[in-house]
Amino acid sequence: MPANLPALEPLLVPWNDLPRILAMSRAHLARLRVAGKFGPAVLRAGRKLLVRRSELESWVAHGLPDAPTWTAMQASVGRRLRVG
Repeated sequence: MPANLPALEPLLVPWNDLPRILAMSRAHLARLRVAGKFGPAVLRAGRKLLVRRSELESWVAHGLPDAPTWTAMQASVGRRLRVG
């Protein structure tokens, strides 16, 4: 790959990377997900759990609303909330 091309960010973030990215413990993230408070959709690819990077960034930018609030926010603006 030529050195002048920018590195691309992955479109999907593995669930196992979220504790580092969000500065939260694995246990806390698991509790949020089980309680229905983790807003972004969690996708499954085989045994791997993934989250869309764009949705994750938007969810954080909007203050980490719980899943029902996040879903309502998305529905009111279309399917995806964008930041910036």
